[in-house]
Amino acid sequence: MTGGLKKFSSPALNTAEVYDPVADTFTALTAKMTTARNQHAATLLPNGLVLITGGSPDENGDGLDTAEVYDPTANKFTALTATLTTPRGGRTATLLPNGQVLLTGGFSNDGSLNTAEVYDPTDQTFTALATTMTTARSGHTATLLPDGQVLLTGGSSNHTTFNSAEVYDPVHNTFTALTATMTTARAGHTATLLPDNQVLLTGGLIWGTSTFTVLKTAEVYDPVANTFTALNATMTTARAFHRAALLPNDLVLITGGGYGKSTSSVTILDTAEVYDP
Repeated sequence: MTGGLKKFSSPALNTAEVYDPVADTFTALTAKMTTARNQHAATLLPNGLVLITGGSPDENGDGLDTAEVYDPTANKFTALTATLTTPRGGRTATLLPNGQVLLTGGFSNDGSLNTAEVYDPTDQTFTALATTMTTARSGHTATLLPDGQVLLTGGSSNHTTFNSAEVYDPVHNTFTALTATMTTARAGHTATLLPDNQVLLTGGLIWGTSTFTVLKTAEVYDPVANTFTALNATMTTARAFHRAALLPNDLVLITGGGYGKSTSSVTILDTAEVYDP
């Protein structure tokens, strides 16, 4: 786990920690990130390094265009000389089958984005895609499906929360809107590919005019049937902007996030839970 917020009104963190699923323990790293970041992305690269991209310096600041890599062997964060083609906070980062990393949407000074770019770890370069997303989104999710396409779900723009989804085809370099819609509009949620190839969507929030509703519900997307189905089970805690990771035992670890009803009443969580599919 890297960066994030300790309190909603405080600057972003530059600290990191690791979770050991065998010992069920969290341990702080002695290494610090080169840049404090919130609403950034971390992607495990084929060479074992972790690519950390974009984000924001606080809870609602301008997007960052910087990136860095974490070396777990040396326990060291190193800033990249290359920068993103567009500053992006609240964007997604997905490792594609060709080894490149797809960055989609997010927010910058001008609001939510419908643009995308790819990072090439061999050349250490960021390149903008000529194609654009069907909807400008930030706080959405991106999941690599078994067929090589990338599923984008939910997110928001100008405090409007979406229940729509689209897929990116890296072979044809196209974004296509799905006819199926999510059972609940969600931004700041998580998406995890399960062993049965369905995608688990958890939590998130729905924006209102001056308040928001944090969710404890979950649903699954079936890429074969192209359907979203609500789960009967609910999370133990309502969470938005949390993280989720599939563990080797097929459980899904859900960590942190926040809850509240307005920006003045947000509580940042240090709790975690697991989902048993």
